[in-house]
Amino acid sequence: MLVSVSKTCAGIRRGPEKEDVFAAARRRKRVCERSMTMKDISARKVMSVLTAAGLAACLCGGAARAEVKKIEATYFTLDYETDAGWTFDEKKDLKDSQKASTLRIRIPSAADPKRSDALVDVKANIENQSNFRRYLEQFGFDPYEYAEKRSYTLVPLGGVDCLVKEDSSRINYLARVEGAGETIQISADSKEKLEDVRTLLKGLQFKVTDAGKKDGPWYWNGTPYASAEHSAEVGSVTLNSKHVPIDPIIIRSVIGGNRIWSDGTRAYILSNACKLAEYALDGGKLVKKADIELGDKANYQTMTVTDDGAVWLGGVGRGACRIKDGAVEKIKGPRELVMHPSGTWGLERSCRKGAEMKKYEIAADGTVATVDFPLAEIDSMVNAYLRIDANHIYVSGREAGSKTTALFVYDHGGKLEKILREPAQNSMGGVFFAGETANGFVALPLQSTVILWDKEGNPIGRLNDVKKLYDSPTTGVAANEDGVLLPGGGLLTLTRRERADKSTYELVVFRVDGF
Repeated sequence: MLVSVSKTCAGIRRGPEKEDVFAAARRRKRVCERSMTMKDISARKVMSVLTAAGLAACLCGGAARAEVKKIEATYFTLDYETDAGWTFDEKKDLKDSQKASTLRIRIPSAADPKRSDALVDVKANIENQSNFRRYLEQFGFDPYEYAEKRSYTLVPLGGVDCLVKEDSSRINYLARVEGAGETIQISADSKEKLEDVRTLLKGLQFKVTDAGKKDGPWYWNGTPYASAEHSAEVGSVTLNSKHVPIDPIIIRSVIGGNRIWSDGTRAYILSNACKLAEYALDGGKLVKKADIELGDKANYQTMTVTDDGAVWLGGVGRGACRIKDGAVEKIKGPRELVMHPSGTWGLERSCRKGAEMKKYEIAADGTVATVDFPLAEIDSMVNAYLRIDANHIYVSGREAGSKTTALFVYDHGGKLEKILREPAQNSMGGVFFAGETANGFVALPLQSTVILWDKEGNPIGRLNDVKKLYDSPTTGVAANEDGVLLPGGGLLTLTRRERADKSTYELVVFRVDGF
């Protein structure tokens, strides 16, 4: 395929030598044309073309003013001029298959070629509607306003109509072509070359084929999650589960930032890292009593409810706060804070190594004193789970030289009591809850539905079939988010589930007994 760009050559002489000059130019043109027919100048996906500007150079005897290249992928093409400095690595930056086409193209910085003055990512994926609807909210668009009220202006780009989110240094385009089952996403970053980005995107064309596909219903038209009662064997233990409906349903939940606490009669749920509500646990159902205002920029990852009824939240960006009697009080110093039930001290989950752990002693007026609290046995605490109950401190992490996750159980003075290891290789991964039961210890990990150990820390077994305990319509990892042991026995598990009709994800609570 040949791609051409019209350019004007300056400096063609006029006057007495006019006829000879143009005769010579015509001869050079024929040479150029023969050369172009003799050579295949296309690569597998990228075509570097002798352009009209190059042809003009033949006519003029001067240098080419621009070269146009074409990137040919399954789901889009891109024509661009190299003069602007755009470049990419065909092997690393261009991925193409029957399911997706993705491209990363950039203008390297003159001062440091490893950095970029402009960076553009183009993605076209054949998939169901789930990712598009998630991106929709991430970019700040309301799904109902988009789908039902048509409240947003769409901008044509590459043959499709896109939502646009733009600021001084970034542009995001997002589109869903339902009949093709195609999600399109373009993101561009540049502080000084956004005009170059806009020029580049004028050469983008998406390949969209209507295959008659239909997206699943939007969440307001979908069927809420439901599950029957189930039993499952974990080693010598039989676990029984029952769905505990949340009223109203918590939909569109993100991964992370979802927490639950309950004393058996009341409960708190932190959802989507930014919404906190109080519930009554009544008749096997969680019924909302009140929302607790956290502010527009709330982003919390940890939640502790202490014996005095205070709710403590922690997050890397927002820091920690204490909520009591309706008042929200900022706690200066710690970030992802996890508190002891007394409410007088806590530890920070975002520590990277156990040896770097700090203890925060917090007075009633919010004053914080920081002391070293090394947990030397834990070499890595990246994305660790941390919880403190009336008897123990639970921390997930890795020992020095190990690539597997373990649960470290300490007393309140920081003395190691037990290490709870994986019953099988790669059966734990991340941890979302850990606690002590009447017969040993329990964990809700990433790679299994549940893991049990006896009182000595020996593995009892693991359950890795989600459907045996939760009747989940989806497959894969358990999607555990958090848990809380109830005073009278039993465990409430907080999980993230996709509805059977794929209309949305919900936060779903189960009561599990038999420990």
